[in-house]
Amino acid sequence: MSLELLEKQIKTGDFANLYVLYGEEDYLKTFYCKRITAKAVTDFESFNLQHYDGTPDMAQLAAAVNNLPLMSPRKCVVLRDADPQGMKAGDWKELQGVIKLLPPECILIFHFDAVKPNPKKDARFKSLLTMAQKNGLAVEIKAPSHRDLLSFVAKRAKAGGCEIDAETGDYLIETCGDGMNNLACELDKVCARAGGGKISREHIDAVAIKPMTSSIYDLARAVIAGRLDMGMSIIDELFYKKEEPVIILSALSSAFCDLYRAKAAAISGAGESRVVADFNYHGREFRIRNAFRDCRNVDIGFLTECLRLLMRADGRIKGTRADKRMVLEQLMVEINVAKQNGRAH
Repeated sequence: MSLELLEKQIKTGDFANLYVLYGEEDYLKTFYCKRITAKAVTDFESFNLQHYDGTPDMAQLAAAVNNLPLMSPRKCVVLRDADPQGMKAGDWKELQGVIKLLPPECILIFHFDAVKPNPKKDARFKSLLTMAQKNGLAVEIKAPSHRDLLSFVAKRAKAGGCEIDAETGDYLIETCGDGMNNLACELDKVCARAGGGKISREHIDAVAIKPMTSSIYDLARAVIAGRLDMGMSIIDELFYKKEEPVIILSALSSAFCDLYRAKAAAISGAGESRVVADFNYHGREFRIRNAFRDCRNVDIGFLTECLRLLMRADGRIKGTRADKRMVLEQLMVEINVAKQNGRAH
C-alpha cells in the first residue's frame, strides 16, 4: 500500500516532507529516490538538492533543511545510509529534532542502501519509521516477484533496442541472479552484444558474468551429477575471484537446502507453490523451480548425506585451522564418493 501511495504522490507531485526508503531491493530504492527528487526539484538542482552519505554533521544538516529553496517551491535533502543505530546519542537526538521541525518547503529522504536496518530489532529505526508514518511515508521495497523481474527484463531489453522472450528472460535471471542492479548491468551488455533484434542464450553466454550465487548452483548441479572435475573447476574459479570460503560453503549449503526441500515436497506430493509459501521464496521462485528440476533423479538419502557433509565441513572451516580450500575440495570428493556408493544416512 505504501508503494502505491508513493507512486501516486510522485505522479501528482503532492509530496510528504519525510520519506524512509528501505528494504531488500537496492535498484528500486535508488529508482524511487531519484523519481522523487526529479519531480520535486525542477530548478537550480545544485542548490535545491543536497546529498549526504553516512551520518552527516548535524549543524550542516539543520542548515540544509532550513535554508529556503532557490527560485523553486521545494528542495530535497537525501540522507544515504544514515544509520540511526550507529549514531552517537547526541547526533540521534539532534536528528529527531530536525525531523520534528521540518519546514514545509523541504523534503527529507532517508535512503537505506548498503545499510539494511532491521525494523523488528533496531529500536532507533523503529522510532524513525514511527515518525515517517506520522509525518511522511515509510516504504519497504521488497524483492520483486519473478513475474515483475521478467517484465523489468523485457522493458529494459526494449529500451536497449532488443526483445527477449520469457524463456530467455528466465535464463538470464538464472544466469545473472535476481538482483536488479546486476540484471540491468548484464542486460545492457547483452543488448550491445545482440546489436538489436531478438536476444538469444548465446548472446547471454557470450558476455554475461555470473554472480557467485549462480556459480554455486552450477557447483551443486555438478556434484549431484557426479561431475567431480566440473565441481573442482568451479571451486578454482571462485577462489580466483577471491570469494571467501565461508561464503562459498554457506551458499552451497543454501543450494542443497533448496534441493532437499524440493525433493521432500515432491515425495509428499506437494508442489512448487507450497514450498514457496512455506519457506518464503517469494521473489526467488526460480530457485525452487530449478530445484524441482534438478532433484528429479536424485535420492533423498543422498541429499541427506550431502547436508551432513556440508555441516561437518562448516565446522572444520569455522572451528579449526584446516586449509579452507582443502576443506572445500575434500567436501567435493566426499559428496562424489557418496554419489557413487549410493550412501544414505
